Amino acid sequence: MVTCAALLGLGGRARAQSDPNPLVRGVESEELRAMRLFEEELFGGPPVVDPPFPESRVLVSDGPPAITTDTPAPSPGPSSGPSRDLSWMSGLTLPDIPVRWDERVIQYIEFFRDDPRGRRHIASWLRRVDRYGPTIRATLREQGLPRDLIFVAMVESGFDPTARSDAGAAGMWQFVEGTGEELGLAVNHWEDRRLDPEASTAAAGRYLRMLHDRFGTWELAFAAYNMGYGALLRAIRKYNTNDYWELSHLEAGLPYETNLYVSKIVACAILALNRERFGLGDIENESAVRWDTVEVPGGVELGLIARAAGTDAATVRTLNPALRRSRTPPGRGPWRVHIPNG
Repeated sequence: MVTCAALLGLGGRARAQSDPNPLVRGVESEELRAMRLFEEELFGGPPVVDPPFPESRVLVSDGPPAITTDTPAPSPGPSSGPSRDLSWMSGLTLPDIPVRWDERVIQYIEFFRDDPRGRRHIASWLRRVDRYGPTIRATLREQGLPRDLIFVAMVESGFDPTARSDAGAAGMWQFVEGTGEELGLAVNHWEDRRLDPEASTAAAGRYLRMLHDRFGTWELAFAAYNMGYGALLRAIRKYNTNDYWELSHLEAGLPYETNLYVSKIVACAILALNRERFGLGDIENESAVRWDTVEVPGGVELGLIARAAGTDAATVRTLNPALRRSRTPPGRGPWRVHIPNG
């Protein structure tokens, strides 16, 4: 799973590996590791050397608009062999993010549809889509963003707010520490706001909006989210094109993981909106995680909050994954804490 450090203008892994703070590191989940290995089998491994984008401290808020051309490349039809049946492409419900029938998008859809491993993987993601779906959709709606940006969280973490990568990214939207702090998600001894479903979703929405405003298309915004704002800006200037799909097919245009990342988001959105068509209609969604919010002083143990709310400490910890020490941070407050709904 590639990480996000776009506000720093770095590739996510480069930024995370240099981070000296061991508290933000984690172990790649089995699910994400399996997906990465499937992708290497499906598309071949990454090249020995990815595009040589040097480190930079370019910030989205500081950088100039990235658009350098205003005539995007035409959208070709899918490439296919003579015996390949692509009739499934007709009559699909399409997401409210752009769809281009690039070969990698088609390969992802076919993998999730036909390969037992792919079916198990996409089924587990789709089963969890409603876990935090109401929170994510409400935030996207409030920010005036496409509702199907929810599938960025699907690809990043499988809707797990506690997910951590081996390179230091964390949360449902997989921010590294530097990017999270730039977006107002504090990371310290007491809390890691990247793990807060509400706060991280609001930050991700603002961030994706900034990237879209800078680059002009959702495909480029997704690429920047994955590889870094500064790195994508240099690629656009180097090859003098702002067409994502053209960049993605240049030999050294974009990193390998970024090329797969954008196609995977599009493929997952199409599958999710056409479950019956792809034989996934019998998946039973998990119930939404719902909570009430109360304000408590700093330094209060979650066990005490649980007793006052008539529940147990484990439940309160699960609803407040951003609190790292089983208590609200001392010396400040009041703190908004989630307790079971009702």
